[in-house]
Amino acid sequence: MERKRLIFMDAKFTKLKNEKVEFLSVAFVTDSDSKLYLELEQPHMANGTGEREENIEVVETDPNGGSFLSKEQARDAILEFIDENYAKYEKPMLITNMSSYCWLALCHLFEKMEIPFHKIPLDFSTMLYMHSIDPDTSKEQLAWHYQIKLEGDRNHALYNATLLKRLYEKVILGW
Repeated sequence: MERKRLIFMDAKFTKLKNEKVEFLSVAFVTDSDSKLYLELEQPHMANGTGEREENIEVVETDPNGGSFLSKEQARDAILEFIDENYAKYEKPMLITNMSSYCWLALCHLFEKMEIPFHKIPLDFSTMLYMHSIDPDTSKEQLAWHYQIKLEGDRNHALYNATLLKRLYEKVILGW
């Protein structure tokens, strides 16, 4: 069996309920370290602007900064990113720390379109449990234990997706 390609994801949500879970922001990190970070507009802030972290690459509607992406623009950006990084492979396996909410939000974002990820998302917390690590252990504490150092805002989706990838490499793969 050929090993599937992986993509790591983290997101911030409007709410954590089982209906209409929507992204505030979403980040992806490929197994080859390509990164995508998106901020989505919310109905209450249509055409709004907001402050962003410095030094973080953001796909946005306005080249001068400040605009949030519509659902359609976010879908297009994700599809383009997947095509650029995985076109010659099968759909990548999605690894997240909150797979059920991420999957629900992706289903809501893509609506009736085909989702560009393998249909079974992988849950990092379950992987930790299978390695005899308490899934409630702080990811920062695990990073410190495994000597993983990252710069940036710990509450940022791109930081967390990158941390998830590094933890996967160290804890699960043993690199």
